[in-house]
Amino acid sequence: MPPKPPVTPKPAATVVLVREGEGGPEVFLTRRPETMSFLGGFVVFPGGRVDTIDRSEPVFERITGLDDIPPMPLADYGDVPIDPRAFYAAAIRELFEEAGVLLLEERDGNPVSPDTAECFRSLLPVSSRRFYELVEEHDLYLPARKFEFIQLFVTPEFSPQRFYTVFLQAMLPDGQQAGIENREVAESFWISPDDALDEKSRGGFKMILPTIMALEAVGDGQG
Repeated sequence: MPPKPPVTPKPAATVVLVREGEGGPEVFLTRRPETMSFLGGFVVFPGGRVDTIDRSEPVFERITGLDDIPPMPLADYGDVPIDPRAFYAAAIRELFEEAGVLLLEERDGNPVSPDTAECFRSLLPVSSRRFYELVEEHDLYLPARKFEFIQLFVTPEFSPQRFYTVFLQAMLPDGQQAGIENREVAESFWISPDDALDEKSRGGFKMILPTIMALEAVGDGQG
């Protein structure tokens, strides 16, 4: 019997959220519940799949700042969409859904106020469609320029679940707090990249390779 063809990877976006701590830069990490079938108990950055609505024209029309940043270095891979706007949209939406951080801006380019962010947080959990409905109702925009590309990671072909994941770095907006409770987050915390890697080496954190690589990249970049 011929071998089965590899599973087509699903497009996804991961956000490495950074803030300036007392001892230097810190990143925001979450631990997935042990009961989850995929990566249960693992420590990860906020993120998830690119939904159909993330690639819709009404959403694309609200993405700003693409001309202010280098083009995202993507590669064709099967039927994975490579329009970078879909990854930026998914990153902003997933960051809100998994961390409660609202990385949006007003029509004039100013960041949303902490009060607006808290208003959005009070509505969690929301569906992907409802998130974008709120964005439109408040006339807000998705600023791609707030992100810095870190890496592209494609799950190996032998894996039964595969992802084509863009890792993007962003700073925590002033006046906002990160951290919520939901079915995908058992706990969340801020930690320096070096301390997170040390905890991984001691066996305290279960991590997959792309998480480790992103931590190393952020740590090197802040060194």
